[in-house]
Amino acid sequence: MNNDELLLALAGKLLADPRLVVVSPSDIDIFGLLRALRDAMVASDSAGKRWLTCLLAVTASRAIEGEFEFADAHSRSITPENYIARSREIASWGAK
Repeated sequence: MNNDELLLALAGKLLADPRLVVVSPSDIDIFGLLRALRDAMVASDSAGKRWLTCLLAVTASRAIEGEFEFADAHSRSITPENYIARSREIASWGAK
């Protein structure tokens, strides 16, 4: 699959779950799609950068927004200490 096809497959998995909360995926199939997306992005990047983590969100309008982290696997973490700030940040994605 190419990048667009992989993003569509991921979108289908994400949009199948109507919860608008921060969660880890419960469908194990999504992890294979994420690995395939990462590999496809590496192949299409002239520098061959591989992201370490990604955060995908489905907005209230059902658009998919994402962040990819290439340097620090923990910089985008959602923790008990930052979940309110991160939730507000993610909620603002749909307002763009």
